[in-house]
Amino acid sequence: MNSNVHLDRVQYPLQPTHSATVGPVPEIGALLAQKPNARIAVVQGSFDWFHNGHLALVEAVANAKGPDGQPFDRVVILPTWTYDRKPYLRNAFQRRIDLARAAIATTSAMAGRVLVSDAMYSNLTADRALPNGPAQMMEALCTAYPKARFAYCLGGDSFDESANHERWSGFDYVENSPRIDLIAVDRGGHQIQTPNRADGRIK
Repeated sequence: MNSNVHLDRVQYPLQPTHSATVGPVPEIGALLAQKPNARIAVVQGSFDWFHNGHLALVEAVANAKGPDGQPFDRVVILPTWTYDRKPYLRNAFQRRIDLARAAIATTSAMAGRVLVSDAMYSNLTADRALPNGPAQMMEALCTAYPKARFAYCLGGDSFDESANHERWSGFDYVENSPRIDLIAVDRGGHQIQTPNRADGRIK
């Protein structure tokens, strides 16, 4: 795999901007140092604002079991710097981070099990916003943590919208990687139309 991730003509090296021992998300590196076979669920989005639907989705993932029947050791929320479906985000990146952290803090059951990380973008500027889509984000994580097992989780409505849209090509890496489970989460009464494209489903 190439050591660079490409995004809209921007080339950003994964190294040496981050320590090789902790990678781009130090919280993940620290967890894997303690438990190399940890199961890590990733929830990605703009989270502009972080609302009750997002909170319910994250809580469902935190309380669920993966396709192997085991619970996730950690749920990592990774807000994106930019978002192609929302070119004009209302809130700055750090503001969205703060809102997500405040929302998670209201649910004591998720304490220590769910974290919101800004580390992926901590050294970037708006013109160097590396992993924006799911493929770029997960390729960056899999490159940095070659022994880790991930689950990429998203709401069923977003899952169906992407699965039936040309943008699904951006999910190819996630869907086809043997190290990533693609998980669709039921929410808001939405009936998932393409469950066969997911590795797992949280109801």
